[in-house]
Amino acid sequence: MKENFNGYAAGIDIGAGSGAKIGIFNKEGELLFEGILPVERYGNAPEVMADGLAEVIKNLSKELKKNARVVTAGIAMPGFSCSDGTIRCVNLPFLNGVHFVEIMKQRLRIPVAAFNDADAGGMAEWSKAKTELLYWVFGGGWGGSWISRDGKVNYPAVDWNGDDETLHFSNEPGSAIPLRKEWLAKKIEGEGGSYNDFEKVCLKEWKWRGNNITGPSNRDDCVRAELVVSGNGRWRLFHTFAVKFNDYIKHVSEEEKKDLLSPSVAGKILDKLAEIGVEAIKRADKVFAMALAEAAEMHFRGGARGNCPDGIPIYVGGKPSKAFKFFAPLTHEIMAQKGLKSRMQVSWFALHGLNANLFGAAVLAWRNFRG
Repeated sequence: MKENFNGYAAGIDIGAGSGAKIGIFNKEGELLFEGILPVERYGNAPEVMADGLAEVIKNLSKELKKNARVVTAGIAMPGFSCSDGTIRCVNLPFLNGVHFVEIMKQRLRIPVAAFNDADAGGMAEWSKAKTELLYWVFGGGWGGSWISRDGKVNYPAVDWNGDDETLHFSNEPGSAIPLRKEWLAKKIEGEGGSYNDFEKVCLKEWKWRGNNITGPSNRDDCVRAELVVSGNGRWRLFHTFAVKFNDYIKHVSEEEKKDLLSPSVAGKILDKLAEIGVEAIKRADKVFAMALAEAAEMHFRGGARGNCPDGIPIYVGGKPSKAFKFFAPLTHEIMAQKGLKSRMQVSWFALHGLNANLFGAAVLAWRNFRG
């Protein structure tokens, strides 16, 4: 690409909750303009969604200087990409199995590429750190990516066949890494809680098949790591301990009590309670830290699926990154006891209040454009 090239990239971060975030970036990766397509305008149809995204990009492009235009686009998706151009997207069923990239190419008339949103976040971190790294993002689940020194995603879950045993731990740690129920029960009960209460919280939140919580490959002896190690996992642990430790009640308003019932909005209140030092969240964060350290050991030492080199930095994004100080010290202490050298740090983008997925989508857009 010529130095005087007057083109821009569109980064798109498709979320299943509040909507899709869209940004216009220059070739240096700087965000110039930003917009959003609310989830209400998705229309439950890929063509309707593509029309909405194209309209937002068109409106943002009007802010560019004369004769400048968007020449490439990248999409961060809450799912997996396939080599045939389709995507697997359980969170947005109307996109599952759809050639969405081709639909967007038709709408925008420019090159378009898409990949997993956790991979996008990792690529964004690499664009700043320029070193081999792990990216862990905690939200409703626990996603991740292992980025090589030259900025490539190792073991991306492309063409995933639905078999948990084929997932690499670095790419889908929350889904692929198991935590033994016996181990988890011991840790929860060691902090004065009840594993039965934990299961009740999970069963009330989701309708599990046969009322039986299972782990990777539907194993009955374990749970998926993200059931505990995630933003929602921290919420589940809090409500587990809140059954016996209800000292938090005097510190929250009636409105906050209602918000505590929803994992999507409870994070700020949990952080507030952690600052105060109430027992339910203190104990929850302790189990969270222990579970993360246990999962980290498998992440690095889990054979062919856990062959990521120990010692590389781990960047943490997502909502629990704001609670980093409440769980990270104990996690690092236990990891050190296990002989692990890697340590976590809060994502550069989280520290600056920026959307790593959006920036990563722009990195992908420019790479695709440059070939």
